[in-house]
Amino acid sequence: MFPRTGLIRASLLALFLVLPAFSRAQQADEVKGAPAEPADAAEVRSEIALAERLQSSVPDRGAVLYFLATRKQHLGETYDAMKLMKECVALREGFEAKEFQDLAEAVHRDFPVVAQAHVVFETPEKDIVPEGLAFNAKQNVFYLSSLNLRKILKITPKGESGEVSDFVPAGVHRLLPVLGIRMDPTDD
Repeated sequence: MFPRTGLIRASLLALFLVLPAFSRAQQADEVKGAPAEPADAAEVRSEIALAERLQSSVPDRGAVLYFLATRKQHLGETYDAMKLMKECVALREGFEAKEFQDLAEAVHRDFPVVAQAHVVFETPEKDIVPEGLAFNAKQNVFYLSSLNLRKILKITPKGESGEVSDFVPAGVHRLLPVLGIRMDPTDD
């Protein structure tokens, strides 16, 4: 009995000793869910600081902006990198945004265009503030909910703009602002 208790105590002690080290190792790779910085982040940040200090004295502003943009992107600071790259390209000094084109192409590969949108219908009321949209395939009818007017419109896509009518008029059922809606497949 005692050897088993000793084994359990030893296992628990080992667990308590290893767990903090594991936690620290995990924190080194990840900070609050954000990906870790590259291994050379400190060096890249010192390069950025030097370039920012020299920026006003360097005659080729485009080259400095391009360099800063690529280094910011290397650190994953995409918003700042894009801002700098736009400023660089606006100077029209011939710098190519190759790294950023590659980034855009990767996004297009991962999220290809699947359809081209076009207007199906328009509502005559301009203050509707639409929120929910549901479609009844059996009747070929859309239902559109309004946050602002507190009603639900029925839209039959016929002709140029479709026929729009109140399905649940404002003020009839004391509706609150209508959020998402969906069709009940059992009774439409």
